Amino acid sequence: MINTEIYKLYRFAYEEAPFAVFVIDNQYTVIWNNKIVDEQFSVLKIPGGLFSVLACDNEYELSDLFLSKGRKPAVLPTRSLMGDVGFFCIPVFKEDKFLGACFQQFGQSSLAKKDIENTVLSKNEKGIARLSVWENELLAQNFNLIRELATSLQVSADPRLKHMTDMLYQNNMKNLRFIRNFILFSKYNSGVKDFTPIRMDFTRFAKQLTENLKTFFEKSRITLTVTYPSRPVCIYGDEDKLMHAILCLISNSCKSIRGEGRINLVFEQKGNDRVVISVSDTGEGIPPDVQEQIFQPWVRGREHMRDMGMGLTLVEYIAKEHGGKVMFETGAGGTTFLISIPIDQSGEPPLNSYSDYFSGRFSDVNIELCDAL
Repeated sequence: MINTEIYKLYRFAYEEAPFAVFVIDNQYTVIWNNKIVDEQFSVLKIPGGLFSVLACDNEYELSDLFLSKGRKPAVLPTRSLMGDVGFFCIPVFKEDKFLGACFQQFGQSSLAKKDIENTVLSKNEKGIARLSVWENELLAQNFNLIRELATSLQVSADPRLKHMTDMLYQNNMKNLRFIRNFILFSKYNSGVKDFTPIRMDFTRFAKQLTENLKTFFEKSRITLTVTYPSRPVCIYGDEDKLMHAILCLISNSCKSIRGEGRINLVFEQKGNDRVVISVSDTGEGIPPDVQEQIFQPWVRGREHMRDMGMGLTLVEYIAKEHGGKVMFETGAGGTTFLISIPIDQSGEPPLNSYSDYFSGRFSDVNIELCDAL
């Protein structure tokens, strides 16, 4: 039987993934899958369904493929009727015994490709845009897999192995963050539309997000305080984008604080037409010579920060996409960034369910804040 820890790890990491993920045992039976499999590859759940999807006729052919690859991860195409989709597969062996395998879907979204072709872009811009929609392609998946393997090895009693594993985990979290930021940046820069707003309960969103943050800050040198709106208020927004912007501002605040310090995260309603998200810190202020350029790509707020300078550019893009704006105040005692977003005045109920949305989002907090503390 496949290792229980690997099974649990996949379930934790990929329950809410936007691409198909499933795990098989040594009988080539699916023992766990995420929601996308239920929606798009339900045939996998019936006996023999695996070979209706993969371009392999039976378990012997699949086993031979694993052995020919030296039991290393392999890329498996699907039957032609499945379109431009394949699966990245990691077989699990113990000595000579096959225990099972983990599968992750990769491939371009046909909708994303259609959107790109219908967008008025230059040839080079279309090339960049196509690159930006390969979110689930092999490179990002490889980093995800390395992260999972590093997580499972961190329990080792060998101090040298644990040190190397910690470094591997940290570096790959940084790589994942860079890939995500670059994908988002290239979409904005190429004119590809990727904004899926809904009517959302802003107050509930704030409380659910900060519950994850509090867990992250429990053993930190930095104290996080949070203030919520006094009553429910709805906005028309994209949860993923707003979470990305907030985590980016918190990450910058953490890096600006040397030693102990404090971050104040405030969600509040201003008047009858706006909500404001503010992130204030007690760290070093932004140097005067970069303040006017702080939202431009590749500009770093502080020289000691080892990042690419994309974060605040993305925060500004996200704020504008929501019909809002981002501002900042800075000085020797710290910096405050404020994102202002219009309130949804329709009176309709919110459409989201945050108990489902945030159930698999803790990994996002870990990725965005991987080197912040």
